[in-house]
Amino acid sequence: MAHVLEQFQEWMSAQGIEHSDAITLVAAAAGCSGLALGVQATRDIAEGERLCTIPKDACLSIRTTQLADVIEAEELGGGLGLVLAVLHEMSLGEDSNWHGYFQACPPREYLPLFWSDAQLALLQGTELDGRVEADREAAREDFEEHVLPLLEKYPGRLRPDFVTLPNFHAAASLVASRAFGVDEWHGDAMVPLADIFNHKASVVELAPGYEVHGAESSDDDEDSGSEEEGSEEEGSEEEGSEGGSDDEEGPQEASSSEAEGGSGSEGHAAGAQGGGKQQHGHSHAHAHGHGGCCGGDAGCNEHHSHGHKHGSAAAEQQQQDGSDGEQEEEEGLPAVMASGPASIYGLRSANGLHLRLQMGIVDRDEETLEIVAPSAIPAGEEVHNTYGELGNAELVKKYGFALRQNPFTAVSLDKAGLLGDAKRQLGTAAWRRHNKMLRDQTEVLEEEEEPFEALPNGHISPALFVALRVLCAPEEDARSWSSIADALQLPPPAAAGAANGGAASGSDREEDGQPDLGAVQVWRVLDEDGQPLDEAAAAEGSAEQQQQQQGYAALLNAGMCRLLQQAVERRQGAYAGSLADDLQQLEQQQQAAASCGNADAAAADPAAAAAAEEQRVAERAALLLRITEQEVLRDVLTAVNRCLAALPAEEQAEQPEPKVAGKQQAKQQQGRKRKAAAAAPAAAGKQRAQRGGKDKRS
Repeated sequence: MAHVLEQFQEWMSAQGIEHSDAITLVAAAAGCSGLALGVQATRDIAEGERLCTIPKDACLSIRTTQLADVIEAEELGGGLGLVLAVLHEMSLGEDSNWHGYFQACPPREYLPLFWSDAQLALLQGTELDGRVEADREAAREDFEEHVLPLLEKYPGRLRPDFVTLPNFHAAASLVASRAFGVDEWHGDAMVPLADIFNHKASVVELAPGYEVHGAESSDDDEDSGSEEEGSEEEGSEEEGSEGGSDDEEGPQEASSSEAEGGSGSEGHAAGAQGGGKQQHGHSHAHAHGHGGCCGGDAGCNEHHSHGHKHGSAAAEQQQQDGSDGEQEEEEGLPAVMASGPASIYGLRSANGLHLRLQMGIVDRDEETLEIVAPSAIPAGEEVHNTYGELGNAELVKKYGFALRQNPFTAVSLDKAGLLGDAKRQLGTAAWRRHNKMLRDQTEVLEEEEEPFEALPNGHISPALFVALRVLCAPEEDARSWSSIADALQLPPPAAAGAANGGAASGSDREEDGQPDLGAVQVWRVLDEDGQPLDEAAAAEGSAEQQQQQQGYAALLNAGMCRLLQQAVERRQGAYAGSLADDLQQLEQQQQAAASCGNADAAAADPAAAAAAEEQRVAERAALLLRITEQEVLRDVLTAVNRCLAALPAEEQAEQPEPKVAGKQQAKQQQGRKRKAAAAAPAAAGKQRAQRGGKDKRS
């Protein structure tokens, strides 16, 4: 590893890539496939300090590759064009300007695209369950339709022996995990040195004067190959309101229409597109301003460098501050991040690290990128990037790893199942009335729109909250509403304060005094560091929370809680094993990792050692994904139970008999009634007769 680092340093020097004495490149801890490098602070680093300078012509893009003319002629922009550029430069070996760069990269990032069927089975029940095969097929189609024909059309320009589907996958995996958006001319590019900074969970909050450029969004790209703003899976769209950052609205998002990873569909190891807060793949964002920020989130102790935000806000900031260029050079860039601690869903740290950005890529000028430190970093600590506000499902799919604590993990609930439960609970007539309002005025019931999500620290997504609110409203309330706005009208602060124990999250307020609807916290169940609050601690704080509560959680009622409870319990049943079993397995993995490390065996059989390492990477990624998703579900269920317990006694006692719909449900109810009939046969017989009448009406 020392030899690799030495060669890479020599190559960077030849390319004009420099870093200050504040950092050094190190062999990072295990956590990814292939080479695992990282960046460490050699001394205390001040906020705003410049760490690196990178000439843009040292970046590998569709403009700088030796195949640039072919890519331009074929109009292969975005992810696919970059994958082809990387594939071609890799094929050139020492004849490529980036040979020294590729020597410091792993042969491939071990993404689910490469996993065996047995490894994919480890994803059962998770957000990635069943999604990988479609990615593989999309990648194959891109290769056959757009890359293979180039061999015949441009004879002698590409190496036929190297242009294979496995090598295309490998190139795409590097793009997915390492590319950054540079500027409008280069588009997404491989940025040497920048991609060595590993990921940690961070809230992407930019100070005034900066804007996100070229960032990625969520998992929306899987169907179309282009990412759209505001990923739902990671909870980005909820962050501006309840459950969002307490200090900042977050960056403006910019999306790119380019195909992820260059193969035109999500997750087939290709890069991702734009989308400020939720960077998922490779094309990492930049914050425009004279110092745009390029955050990428490289998970704590997980070593895959990707995602960034940089920009060109400097000139604008100079004008605002009345300073000239020389002063700016002496005083440093304007602050990249907002002041104060970063937080989301009431959490301010994850994996022992704060949620502020630690590095950002900015435009020094048209020819040069700089890496700056948005936060102060103590000597000896690893300096992290952030690849975006990504949950573990997106991290596993696009980078091959997951974080033990990830405040952006979201778990989708079965929308059809929840609606079925609501219909049975309401009965046909009420269901039709409530359902009509939702369908006429929202898209929350559409299967492909507005997912119903469980979110960290007892939060639920706004779409889920709206559906619960309308579906479970008392009839007298529902009949008085003429719009969804009526349904979401909050009671006066005093009434809201006594209504529920969930903690408010500092929502922005509209002109009419109503807060913007974001993620809604049913009940706070974790402290700021993500550690569970036990029942005693929750009980101690419940009275104070009730007095302070002024958010949308004040509208929660027993019907909403019970319907949510059913949906969460159903989702928990999708996993092959229990959370307790997975936690035990994680402990065993950690013990095994601490005691292993046979360098001699690896040297004797490198291929076997590499295969064993990839197996370990897949097992750990899948395990952490299962654990963190189940913990989100567990916490939402805990929040629901505590919310129910805090409701007035008369409301807790109101447990309406579910309306029977269909023969199967009728049979299940009959079984329960027969048990009660042992003590009161006559009454039970009457109940069965009534139930039969309900069946006919429904």
